[in-house]
Amino acid sequence: MATAATMGVRVNGLGQYRFIAADTEVDPDPRPAALVLGFGNVSEHQIIRGLDGLAKAVRQVSSAMSGRSGGLL
Repeated sequence: MATAATMGVRVNGLGQYRFIAADTEVDPDPRPAALVLGFGNVSEHQIIRGLDGLAKAVRQVSSAMSGRSGGLL
């Protein structure tokens, strides 16, 4: 999310919107990471610009991680 922010894209994690049973500290049914695109008053142009920024952020993070792990993510 921090890398996306440097690309001018605001990304918020969805984890805070998930409910976990009150009697457990760990989510018994973990879900894969997810994105919600265009929630609220966002134009198609803004979504496309945001996706471009996210793609750049993913490439940047992937490149940095592959350099640290010898090519394995």
